[in-house]
Amino acid sequence: RHYTEHSGRGWLTPAAQALGATESQLEVIGGWRSKSSRSYMRTVGPKMHLIQAEVARAVRAAWPQDKPLFVRLSATDWFDDEPRGFTVDEAVEVSRWLAQEGVDVIDVSSAGNVPESRPQYGRMYQVPFAERIRFEAEVPVMAVGGIQGLDHAHTIVAAGRADLCAIARGFLADPYMVQREAVRRGVEGHALPPQYLAAKTVR
Repeated sequence: RHYTEHSGRGWLTPAAQALGATESQLEVIGGWRSKSSRSYMRTVGPKMHLIQAEVARAVRAAWPQDKPLFVRLSATDWFDDEPRGFTVDEAVEVSRWLAQEGVDVIDVSSAGNVPESRPQYGRMYQVPFAERIRFEAEVPVMAVGGIQGLDHAHTIVAAGRADLCAIARGFLADPYMVQREAVRRGVEGHALPPQYLAAKTVR
């Protein structure tokens, strides 16, 4: 089991408000920044995500040390060419800080902070963000987004682009994806519900 602190898509903002964050801090944490709040970010530097680091530190202290702690980040608001929004460069830096606070894995998503974001959806479309954080921040990452099946996941991990993959819509379309793959690969240790044991050999 692991614990995921969802810091992407504006989910951290209510916690920051409860901890007394200023309006400028909330703009930075939430990802939507005007030119003035960009200036604030540059002035504050590593303290930009102080509240995010405090949340991660508090969770790490409460969560058992032998269990992994994940943090989900929106790696970009897809405004990287404009003077607003959270960027991949900043996601790399924040990932480094989170790793220093004891975070084990960065779960790399994108957008979701503001409705103006226009992600370029496609197969494995967020994997490049995970790959960059993995190599530049030197922290384990989980890729997510447009990973449509186990072939995609195998390819991503084997190529060293991510350490883990998360699949959502693929499981909606095929809830027995893992069971079938385990049978196909002869993985004996994979647990199956008792009601499904009779179908274990079905491929």
